[in-house]
Amino acid sequence: MASTLAAVARPRLVYLPFRAMAETSRMMLAHGGIEYDDEAIWGAEFQRRRAAGSFPWGQTPVLQLAGTGRTVAQSGAVARWSARTAGCYPTCSARAALADSVYELGQELCTVN
Repeated sequence: MASTLAAVARPRLVYLPFRAMAETSRMMLAHGGIEYDDEAIWGAEFQRRRAAGSFPWGQTPVLQLAGTGRTVAQSGAVARWSARTAGCYPTCSARAALADSVYELGQELCTVN
């Protein structure tokens, strides 16, 4: 899903001031040496942007793609984009599915209290 916004010069990861759901993407981008902007938002600024429709599905993390004016939502989609861009995502569909299953397990473990 894309939202309309001005194109950014390099990828911009927008999330709350926590590691949590954006940390996998940060690690992939750092590992690949991919330059990006990491923007932490909170409170009134988050509410303002959400009300303005800046976040598909109304939540973060989101990744604003460089030069496109598009915003990618959902932590899994952002993580896979980051891994592909960093050269860390398998090209074999079976291996990609296995990598996705490990990622999804990690996501589920984050929600266990």
